[in-house]
Amino acid sequence: MLKEQYLQQLLTAVYNEDALEIYNYAAGVLTTHSEEFTHTKSWSDQLVKDKLVTYGDGEHTTLQITNYGKYWMMKGGMKYF
Repeated sequence: MLKEQYLQQLLTAVYNEDALEIYNYAAGVLTTHSEEFTHTKSWSDQLVKDKLVTYGDGEHTTLQITNYGKYWMMKGGMKYF
């Protein structure tokens, strides 16, 4: 899976949830030997850097969508970002 596809999938999951714990999500959706599982934290940081989500806890493991992220999801998600 490409990075952009994973970011879209992760953003969609955050949009559909109140808060999303990234490691639980990755463990449930991906195999632990995949590239996506390995890069889950750094790719989540990319969504935070792009201001589409924020971290909802001090450990930086729970994502919450921002109003900007909601706007982009209504416009079609990461593919138009």
